[in-house]
Amino acid sequence: MRIDAHQHLSTEPLVAALARRSAAPRLRRRDGAWRLEVAGEGPSTLPAAPEPLDRREAELAEQRVDLALVALSPALGAEGLPGEEASELLDAFAAGVREAPVRFRAWAAVPLAEAIDPTAVDHALATCAVGLCLPSGALADPEGVARCEPLLARLARRDAPLFVHPGPSPWSPAAAPAARAPAWWPALTGYVASMNAAWHAWAAVGRAAHPSCACSSRCSRAARRCASSAWPPAGRPQRP
Repeated sequence: MRIDAHQHLSTEPLVAALARRSAAPRLRRRDGAWRLEVAGEGPSTLPAAPEPLDRREAELAEQRVDLALVALSPALGAEGLPGEEASELLDAFAAGVREAPVRFRAWAAVPLAEAIDPTAVDHALATCAVGLCLPSGALADPEGVARCEPLLARLARRDAPLFVHPGPSPWSPAAAPAARAPAWWPALTGYVASMNAAWHAWAAVGRAAHPSCACSSRCSRAARRCASSAWPPAGRPQRP
């Protein structure tokens, strides 16, 4: 089975949830297109939202990809929103992936700003998720690794992979966008620095505490095991 472990997908439930919001992260219509507003970054235009699922599925077939693992980009900062705000976006993301064609599975996303609940991992794995995606900002120092301990321990117990994706700390306010910076600035500066910090924090304290929790190569093997053992998921129709 050929797996693409890093994709994103703007589904109808997620687009609707973002469009209902009055503050970032949110979507707003402008000049006939959706503009995405994210804290700490300048606005960006989405070429298609929601994305045509048939087209995305056809692209996977052309690329000979059997399974695409879809993450809610932590750059949105949804995991760091309070209570119901976080749940609305995370639930919309999960619902959209469940409704997507069988070639798509999810990286779970869970609320992080308040009390961390490791049973959220169990719930996600029981639906369409293969593992957990955490923002790099949540693991960018030893304190963050310690705060995520309940989630990491549950992943290790379930032999499920961890996907670390660029994204802000869920416990700190987002920095203001750099003045006069081009659109690519966050991806090539803050994202890189945050991933670098998360790698070193994991090397310093995470790896010893969770030796069985995935690094990138083991993440691929674990994702393959999770995906193949329950693929296609029960109750989701296959398409020819």
